[in-house]
Amino acid sequence: MPTELVYTKECVSVSSPEGKLFNDYYDLEMLEQHLKELAPGDSKVIEEYVRDIKAFSKSDLWGEMMLGTTWDFIRRTPAMLSISKWFKVNMQRFAEWFTEPFHCDNYRCLL
Repeated sequence: MPTELVYTKECVSVSSPEGKLFNDYYDLEMLEQHLKELAPGDSKVIEEYVRDIKAFSKSDLWGEMMLGTTWDFIRRTPAMLSISKWFKVNMQRFAEWFTEPFHCDNYRCLL
């Protein structure tokens, strides 16, 4: 029997023992705002994180570079280089970029 699909705003949520709640929102504007509310001192890291998610999700860079023409490869190389630092960063390492201990713990929980 078909059922109705339930959409959620959060991909995952993490709660601290003190009751502080972190939501990993699908909506990047909501995510950025929420992260900045939790840790205003980490604004620079948060902005870079969200900016690069947007850059990475604009198109299928890997597909175009691997399966496209030589021109597609050349055209996508600058975009790939701008986000290449994320290819070697795991959630543990990313957590270390934050100064707010709550964010460090959140991203470690997402491993």
